[in-house]
Amino acid sequence: NHLLSFILYKNLNFNYPSLIMKRLQILNGTADMEALCFYDFSIKNKIDPLTGLYDGAYGPRIKSQMDYIYQLLKREPTSRRAVISIYNQKDQNKNLTFDVPSTISLQFLLRKNKLNLICYMRSNDFWNGLPFDVGIFGFLQEVMAGWLKVKLGAYTHFVGSAHIYLKDLQKIKKFLKTEKRLLKIPYKQFQLDYHSTSKEIKDFFKKEELV
Repeated sequence: NHLLSFILYKNLNFNYPSLIMKRLQILNGTADMEALCFYDFSIKNKIDPLTGLYDGAYGPRIKSQMDYIYQLLKREPTSRRAVISIYNQKDQNKNLTFDVPSTISLQFLLRKNKLNLICYMRSNDFWNGLPFDVGIFGFLQEVMAGWLKVKLGAYTHFVGSAHIYLKDLQKIKKFLKTEKRLLKIPYKQFQLDYHSTSKEIKDFFKKEELV
């Protein structure tokens, strides 16, 4: 269900501004640490103290591959090679990467004029991570569908190790005991033309910085 590209439980304490900033930085291919930390200060813990870099940031890893996927599916709509690789060989060397992505890959499949997405996770924190992952990758699926001018298909989320941490256990128990009500917010599929995306994203960041 693509309404779940936002997790909209009324009583879920979730950082929506941080999610939106991460989404748009991925589309921009950047990892602006000042902006990311402004909306989520905990991200500073993922910055390599030796290099000052956020090695696990998805923006620099994904953006060029999004462009590739678009061109591939425009040329070969039924291609089985529309795969974005996120986890890579560099992440297997602890001396090269301080923060390692939990996502392995994203596979886009265009079938019957609907764009499906399969997400493969090596690991997933279901309390802190899952809402962000679904929110980010469901959004990328919407963006790609908009670029290709097709409808949304299924979103499938595969996880190798699904877990929660002991430090979050009491918060999770409290959430499970409360009445959970999904907020009913009118929602339309996100539409953005491929050729105008770069300009619109850059214009947004200029305005966001002024604010």
